[in-house]
Amino acid sequence: MNEFLNIILADHHPSMIKGVRVELENDQKFKVVAATQSIEDIEVWLVSCKVSVLVVDYWFRNINVKNFIERLNRRYPTLKIIIYTQEERISYVKDIINNVHGYILK
Repeated sequence: MNEFLNIILADHHPSMIKGVRVELENDQKFKVVAATQSIEDIEVWLVSCKVSVLVVDYWFRNINVKNFIERLNRRYPTLKIIIYTQEERISYVKDIINNVHGYILK
């Protein structure tokens, strides 16, 4: 029986979601169970699927990502959160870096 690492992708750029999804699904260890351009959809998927990893962009409109990640950490303590962003300035992400399990530049 194959065991997958179930992943949610969240990014407001659809081309990024498509590209990352293709790369992850080329590896039999990963299964993308959801992909969304809406940060609000993330918790819907977390409740309805067994998810191991959330790969999320740092920038979403009308939301404080730091507060969102802190809330996710409280509600889903076993969830691994990876920030996947084009933001290179550490001054912008230093407040959340200790609340995530990885930080990857696009």
